[in-house]
Parts: sequence; structure tokens; C-alpha cells
Amino acid sequence: MSPTDNLFINSCSIMRVALLGNLCNTAYTFGKVLRKEGINVEVFITEKERTQAAAYPEWEDPEIDSKNINWIHYYNQRNPLSLVQTMFQLRNFDIIHAFGLPNTYCQFLGRPLISHALGADLKEVVYEPTLIGLLLKKAFRQTKNLLFSDIDHVPHIHRLELEQSQYFPAAVDVEKYSPASKGSYISDNKIVLFHSAFLDWTKRQPTSKRNDLFFRAFSRFADQRDDLILRVIAAGPDTESTKKLVYELGLSKIVEFLPPLNKQELLEHYRSCDLIVDQFGMPKFGVNALEGMACGRPVLLYLDKDLAKQCYATLPPVGIANGEQEIYKTLHDICDKEKLHSIGLKCRDWILSNHNGKVVAKKLIQLYTQIKQHSESDSL
Repeated sequence: MSPTDNLFINSCSIMRVALLGNLCNTAYTFGKVLRKEGINVEVFITEKERTQAAAYPEWEDPEIDSKNINWIHYYNQRNPLSLVQTMFQLRNFDIIHAFGLPNTYCQFLGRPLISHALGADLKEVVYEPTLIGLLLKKAFRQTKNLLFSDIDHVPHIHRLELEQSQYFPAAVDVEKYSPASKGSYISDNKIVLFHSAFLDWTKRQPTSKRNDLFFRAFSRFADQRDDLILRVIAAGPDTESTKKLVYELGLSKIVEFLPPLNKQELLEHYRSCDLIVDQFGMPKFGVNALEGMACGRPVLLYLDKDLAKQCYATLPPVGIANGEQEIYKTLHDICDKEKLHSIGLKCRDWILSNHNGKVVAKKLIQLYTQIKQHSESDSL
């Protein structure tokens, strides 16, 4: 091992990093992969996030008790005393890595800050003429390191002229999200589709999943087949509207509605399906799509290829469809057992190359180390 390697390891081992902003358990997921690499990371989660299932560590890992894990802290961002106490704690860290809205106050701590955009923060909130919108825009403009993890952030990066930004992939735990043992789960005589996306399509807002496009296309496709099963997670504001639509389209006999699932339950369904159906409103991956691909399953979704080319060296080997007719055609083209299995293997390989949590963590550690070294140089 070279002296340079020893210096890098020593620098990492004494570095303290705080992660805030737990939308879809992002801070917690990054915290886990970084701690596996030996980084002293602590995660700060708001009490509001704790009440939201998808932002609560137990949703990702049902076996844990996050209240008794010493590197996970909860605070009330709406309580001035709790927020001030947390901000004083954060000043003891070498680097603060804030996802989304916590950037509004983390920018004032006088500590090296990495701002990380996740979704609506960069696509909607920064354009709002509100205090939160103005503070978030200020943080994204002034930070020296702005990371973004949605490919459809690219147009907003250009629009806001955020030159200090870079695409940074979401981290997927490829050991947890992995294929089932050979021969397990998959039915021999039925093609099982798993619709894992949030049901949100009637209001047509910018974050709409446009689930209706899929159900209408699927109903036309199912008229020609007798070997299909569609499992749908009944979660989201349009759950009842979706059940009504499924009935109207005559799909009730082949559609199974499942209750909201934690990640361990989701893992079982990733492994027991032939095709994962994501969303068709926003031209990007959902978290479930990435996890399902890591399990060796093909995915059907809407993805902007031009944006994807700006973020990845190679396009993902997924079924891409924009609109009802393309969804129908893609279903017709790929819904064959052997073809789906072959696509799924390629999806797993692509995730290993682009979203492997271990690889993502090492990239982040390099960035942390550079920031810490610059900070120490500036203080001399």
C-alpha cells in the first residue's frame, strides 16, 4: 500500500459526515453504504419524516429499531429549540451532506456543505416565490458542490445555470436487492407483472405517475392473452380511482391489489414477478425500478433517452415507452418468458455498473476527502 493510500484511509477514518433529508430513505441508504466503507456517518431525520412510511428507516429495514441506533438522530424542524440544538450538533461535523429541503438551513452553519437535489426541490420548489423556495435556490446557487440524482433535473440545471452541479447516481444495496436462488419464485405458466409505482394520475400535476396510461394499454394487450397476472400496490391518492378504472376496463379477474408494502415485502415481489412496471409521467427511474433491476428483473417505464445519455455511459436495457400506444407495443414486444429473463440479467449487470452502492460510496468518499482537504487548506 502506497503512502498516498495510507493518507487517504487515515483521512477518511477521522472524517465526520452528517446526512440530512430522508425522502424515500435516501439519507439512511447513503448512510448505510458509507458506514460499510468505514466512514463515520450520522443521519439526522425529522419527526415529520418519521411519520411518513417511505421516509422511515424501518420501512427499508423492518428488523431494526432506529430510535436505538446511535448514528440515527431525530429532530423536530418545526420546533425552534429542537432545530437550534440540531444545528449546534451539526457544526461539529467535517462535512454536511443535505438532501432537498434541509439545505435551506444547513447553508448557514459555516461548515462545508454538499447540496443534493432529489426531485421536486429542483424541479418545482426553487421556482416558488416563497421563503422556502428562495432559500433553497440560494443554497443550490451558492454551494460549491450540487449533486442531482434524477435525470430530468438536467433541463433545470441548465435553466438555473448551476454550473457547479454534477449527476450522482442513487445508491442501491445490490447484496440485499439481488436475484432469488435459481428456480425460485417464478411461475412456469403465467407472466406476472408487478406494478410498484405510487398510484397518482388524476390531477395531471408535474409529478403525476400517469398510471392510467399503463392500465389502458394493458387492457388492450390482455385481450389477446390468457397467461397474464397483474399485481398492483394499492397505495397513493388515486387508489380508489385505479380500482374503478380496472373494473371499467374489465381487468378485475387478472388484477390483484396488494396492501402497501415495506421493502422486505417488496423484495419478495420483485423476485416473484416477470416484469416490473414503473411510472409513465416523469421521464426517469423510480427507486423501485432500480431495486427491481438489481434483482434481475426487467422494467417497463417512461425514460427520456436524451437525458439518460447525459448521465450514463450506456442506456439502460429496459422497456421504454412514452404514451399508451408505445406501452401497448412494448408489452407486445417483450412479454415472453425467455425474453424477459434475458432482459432482466442485463438489467442486473447495468445496475452493478451504474448504481452499485459500494461503488457509489467510494465515489462519494473521494468527493468528501477533496472537500475536507480544501476546507483545511482554506483555514490555514
